[in-house]
Amino acid sequence: MGPGLQQLTALLGASSSVPGPRRTLKFALASALIITAAACSESADPEAASPTGDAPPAARAIPVETHQVATRELVQQASAVGSITANESVVLRPEIGGRVSAINFDEGTAVEQGAVLLVIEPAEYQAAVAQTRATVELNRLKHQRARDLVKSRMISQQEHDETQARLKESQAALDRDQVRLAKTRIKAPFAGVIGLRQVSPGAYVQPGQDLANLEDLDPVKVEFQVSERYAAALAAGQRLRLEVDAVPGAQFEGEIYAVNPRLNAATRSLVVRARVPNPERRLRPGMFARVELELERHVDAIVVPEEALVPAGDRMMVYRVVDGRVAPVPVTTGLRQHGEIE
Repeated sequence: MGPGLQQLTALLGASSSVPGPRRTLKFALASALIITAAACSESADPEAASPTGDAPPAARAIPVETHQVATRELVQQASAVGSITANESVVLRPEIGGRVSAINFDEGTAVEQGAVLLVIEPAEYQAAVAQTRATVELNRLKHQRARDLVKSRMISQQEHDETQARLKESQAALDRDQVRLAKTRIKAPFAGVIGLRQVSPGAYVQPGQDLANLEDLDPVKVEFQVSERYAAALAAGQRLRLEVDAVPGAQFEGEIYAVNPRLNAATRSLVVRARVPNPERRLRPGMFARVELELERHVDAIVVPEEALVPAGDRMMVYRVVDGRVAPVPVTTGLRQHGEIE
């Protein structure tokens, strides 16, 4: 029994001899003190507030910060580095040997497809064509006579067939010599810019010797590697942007046209090629390029701050304000960008 209760008991005992009205007043005062003491005791013991031990609702209230849900465009990107190559590139080489009789281009200038760029002295090959053409004519006459003679049984069928075979053989030799003659004129296989020549007029060239390079620079290609985790998102037709140190501040846009179906086993990456328009020829083969690849674009994505997500088992939740209180809502997440998530 506490001191206060002992004093209260003593007070009640002492008042037993007090006349009726005073005794009643003192009893009421004592009852009020007991209720007050009980209330103070309950407030000091939080476990006594509820049989379950829960705090009152007012004690559980937590202020929250809200954020207005918005829709905007989200783009998933991947960065890579690559090299620029010509759309088409070839080193011109002769298929036959001979002396260079003419060079019909200026270094570093544009040439059209089919233009004759270099001529090898054709006299020897022209003579070979003339010789085989005469042989063809002779064999044709022999075959015509043999055809008439075999009808009158003046020669055997075998002799007739032999003249026919010699005619075909000479015709094949004529075709071969005409092809060789045509190879004395080296033509541009496609339109582009001719590079620096490696020979001079009058030089004797061997088959396969380098003469000059030809580059098609519009468009150009860019080749780069992308991590295997983006493999499912890569496809022909996707857009990209690139920058080069040679043209600071400029961005060039292009489009993927091919993805290697086989990964590089050493780097676990895919080789990707894209074409980039280059009408002003500011991009040159061999340049180093920084590539920003657009993998996915969502136009009206619903976004919230990443910290608004709350994991709940194998699901993700956000809390929505309803009538001044928050209610959990399960969501499916998508793209992430700059602290926001779809």
